[in-house]
Amino acid sequence: INKHIEDTEFAGNMRLFEGTGLGCLLITDKKKGLEELFIPDKELVVFKNSIDLIDKLKFYLSNKEKLSKIAESGQKKTLLFHNYKNRVDQLDFFIKTKINYKGK
Repeated sequence: INKHIEDTEFAGNMRLFEGTGLGCLLITDKKKGLEELFIPDKELVVFKNSIDLIDKLKFYLSNKEKLSKIAESGQKKTLLFHNYKNRVDQLDFFIKTKINYKGK
């Protein structure tokens, strides 16, 4: 279960990537930008409030096949796209475009 800190409106804490990367079913709170990182109900599960969280926990604990399928999809997404090499490449591109880098 993941819950972002209250004073942020955007998704992206480390637990999103740690949990999915380990192959766990990650159930997280709804934050802006989450859909840019993962596909809800395919690569992780999103809850709206504590009642919704409890309902989803009960559902997935009694539906292990669906739990495993989402966990596996989340792990594949993290290992393919949310890894250090990709993030370093994105950061490198961002820095170079902001400073008009002319190197090779």
